[in-house]
Amino acid sequence: MRSLFLILLVSLALPAQADWGDYDYEEVRELALDAGGLESLRIDAGAGSLTIRGVEGSDQVEVMATVLVSGAEGDKARDFIEKHMVLSLDRSGNKAELVADFKGGMGFGNDRGAIALDVRMPKGVDVDIDDGSGSIEVHGTGSALLINDGSGSITVSDVTDVVVDDGSGSIDLRDISGDVQVEDGSGSIKVSRVAGSIVIDDGSGSIDVADVRGSFKVVDAGSGSVNYRDVAGDVSIPDD
Repeated sequence: MRSLFLILLVSLALPAQADWGDYDYEEVRELALDAGGLESLRIDAGAGSLTIRGVEGSDQVEVMATVLVSGAEGDKARDFIEKHMVLSLDRSGNKAELVADFKGGMGFGNDRGAIALDVRMPKGVDVDIDDGSGSIEVHGTGSALLINDGSGSITVSDVTDVVVDDGSGSIDLRDISGDVQVEDGSGSIKVSRVAGSIVIDDGSGSIDVADVRGSFKVVDAGSGSVNYRDVAGDVSIPDD
């Protein structure tokens, strides 16, 4: 395993605001590694938003991490980060792993932390995400995508096969060149422009599917409406 470099860009002892919380301290860090020959990237993230974009012709994985702390400022916040944050980007062979979390969870006492991640990576590298909470956006990777998410909205476009296991939060999947599989606890599900087939197992929330070249199957619709249109293959919905 090797960690190539970690650069502290900015450290601001100012109130930080995000759509998932208000924080008293913010600092920005950057990580990067050589992506030559890379086949897959695994991301293990705790609390905080996650955005991933595929970049044509890129030869690096680049990460901008905004670290946020509530309940502490200045040296106290920096000490909290030093003691409890795990932030690393490492590679072993053709696989890489990004870890961004606070040990033991979001907080200790009145202090709590979150990490917002902005990832730029080469197209064609498969992505495996294990996320605690916060929104997830993945666009233009042109690769297979696996998401295991606790809570928070999920938005995906321009990837190949997609597998999502989600606790709660809305899901919006578009322009998928392979198959889609979703297991969801609660929240609306929208899937459109899919070249393959779709399988959905849903607890609650509406399901809206459109423009599918393959089949569409709902294993369990739970509570919520199911709407579909322009499905070329077979359609299977309980009690339909």
